[in-house]
Amino acid sequence: MISKLLAGRRAMTDNRSMRYTALYHVLVVVMAGLLPAMMTGCSSAPAANEPSVGYTLTCDRDSSPPAWRVEIEARGLDASARELSLRLEDFGSWTELADYYLTSFDCSLPSSVDPSDASRRVLEVPPGWDGAFTARYTLHPAATGSAVQRSHGLLPVLTSTYSYGCTSNTLMVVTVDGRDLVDRRRVAVRCPPDWTVFSGWAGETPSPHCFEMDHADRNGLIAMGAFTARARREKDGTLVEVRQFGTGLLMADETLDWICTLVPRMSESNRARPAAIRVFLNDSPGGGMMTDRGLVIGVGSDWTDEQARSPYTRQIVAHELFHLWLGGMIRPDERYVWFTEGFTDYLSLRHAAAAGIVPHDWFVRRLVELNTRALKSSLGTVSFVDPAVQWRDGDGPNETMAYAGGHLLAFLIDVELIDRGHPWGLDKLIADLIDRPVKSCTVDDLRSWLESHGAADLYDSYIAGTTMPDVPGLLQKIGARPDTVAAPVAYLGVKTDPARVSTPFRPLRIVDVDPAGPAAAAGAQVDDLITGWWPARSDGVGVRPERESAFGFGMREIMPGYEGTYFNVMRDGAEVKISVTPQAVDDGFFPSFSATPRVDAFLSRPASIVRSQGSSSSDVGAHGAHPGPR
Repeated sequence: MISKLLAGRRAMTDNRSMRYTALYHVLVVVMAGLLPAMMTGCSSAPAANEPSVGYTLTCDRDSSPPAWRVEIEARGLDASARELSLRLEDFGSWTELADYYLTSFDCSLPSSVDPSDASRRVLEVPPGWDGAFTARYTLHPAATGSAVQRSHGLLPVLTSTYSYGCTSNTLMVVTVDGRDLVDRRRVAVRCPPDWTVFSGWAGETPSPHCFEMDHADRNGLIAMGAFTARARREKDGTLVEVRQFGTGLLMADETLDWICTLVPRMSESNRARPAAIRVFLNDSPGGGMMTDRGLVIGVGSDWTDEQARSPYTRQIVAHELFHLWLGGMIRPDERYVWFTEGFTDYLSLRHAAAAGIVPHDWFVRRLVELNTRALKSSLGTVSFVDPAVQWRDGDGPNETMAYAGGHLLAFLIDVELIDRGHPWGLDKLIADLIDRPVKSCTVDDLRSWLESHGAADLYDSYIAGTTMPDVPGLLQKIGARPDTVAAPVAYLGVKTDPARVSTPFRPLRIVDVDPAGPAAAAGAQVDDLITGWWPARSDGVGVRPERESAFGFGMREIMPGYEGTYFNVMRDGAEVKISVTPQAVDDGFFPSFSATPRVDAFLSRPASIVRSQGSSSSDVGAHGAHPGPR
């Protein structure tokens, strides 16, 4: 449908619009002189001979379809350049939607699409070129909840009340003779008059919103709209600003409190402090994203108060915040998802528990939960450093291993370092990597660090090898007490014969039905033979013996709380599908652990202990000079 609409729009060309085409090309050339004036007031104009690129991004919410329109003015480029191009990073895989996402590209220089790279436009350098050009193109943000937004969630989004996106896949980078020209980029953002703009560079301002990007800004966030909540505070030299838009519960103040509680501890343990942190809260159903300039956190539009303020939401905030250090100040190779995401998840959880953002019991039980998840992944069958592993497999076994298994790997290294007499644990690895003059990080750097700290065996066995962390043993090592955790189970009101019927399908025979239960209301009968059910449960939940002995079928077998739950039965030689709405009852449990004073001590060790282990206080000042999160 999208392609048809666009094709129809392109086909609507009459003689008048054709005459306008020639006029448009004249205007494009004229814009080369006008754009610097348009940018005046946003930032200081560069010297005439200084290479520079200026962008004007305009949100046109009322066009059909709505659009982000970008104009580029470049000048002072090397007039003797042999190769000139514009490249829009394929962040979020927009090239899969090229005919929909990027349209109406035009340039004052002749241009063509690179046949080997759909994200690149090759510009033809004419004889006697003066080193300047202008270009313009249109991007189409996705509507929230649309198929495009669900499949390409990193692309810009536009609703009736807000719009936001990332600079990587909106602002084309100028490349001259194979080198990206990124040292001086001026940006002006224009939005509808009833909206304001909030970016990771300049905070919130009316339109036009202006800032400059430097070479360290790989990616950043730009949001605009009618904001529903604002919060701002300076904490120990770090400015924290939160803006919320959408229809979710107002969470700006709580989010600000959580971040301001976490920043001092994370900054101290990592020996580095960001100068500014800007956070966008939207009404997407959970999750988050970190960029060099700005964090995004979802607060679902239909969330209850309990969901919005749950430990899971708090850890998501902590996770994205910690990425400012691991992912920003340290930039591992993208292949090492288990390091970037798994280590971030563990360290953010530990800091959140130490700072009181999440309970200590939840820290322990979260590790048990992740261990259950990791045991169903490829953990133990592939190496973390196997170059053949495709870590991004759509929440498949490898991606689950990267997130959950990487989290447990970080927990293992943290505990083992402390157990071997290094009280700073894993914190010093992160601090030492940040202290290096280079931001990039490889597994060789991780291996070398572990070797230099007497932990080469951890690398050989658990990172390069396939040995799995013994999470219950590690929890007991830090003093956690074995316990059980209550869990909801699905009550159908069905009792089955414990011996399966001797047929090729080996079904379960119903021997009794609770007349007041959900299965009876759905039409289940004694002597029905159960042949299958959905959604199947396989997480090893336990059930109280006294409850399971009566009408226990379904409690271990069926996940509770899913719309469309059913089970199939054979009755009089025919298969019957029985749709049922199970009753959720708290009669289940999982083996787990709970916190003790020893766990409290493990979590609450002073963050300043890292600084005392071979780093001067001047290191913090050097990192504190960074102009915002990187």
